[in-house]
Amino acid sequence: MTDDHNIGVEAAGNDIKAGRLRLFSGAPSRTTWAADLANTLRERFGIEVVFVSCLTNAEKREYETAYNGAVQAHIDEVFGQGALAGAMEEVQMRRKARYDEYFA
Repeated sequence: MTDDHNIGVEAAGNDIKAGRLRLFSGAPSRTTWAADLANTLRERFGIEVVFVSCLTNAEKREYETAYNGAVQAHIDEVFGQGALAGAMEEVQMRRKARYDEYFA
């Protein structure tokens, strides 16, 4: 594992202990579905979604991926296996439904 991975896991652990849950997302932040994602995760799990640029580097991606993995493990431990993935899938289904409705 890289230093960036370990730093991401450690930072997530510190934030979890402090009650500051975050999740990094590359979703475009000024879209309806991004707002849906942010609202769903905040209301269900107390997670703040941090929208990041897709223009990044390997180190930053490694950090964010490790951080997100640690947060996901924590959410699954507290709320049940697959809880975060299920919420993300719900948002994706609503996104697809809006898309299909718009282009129908």
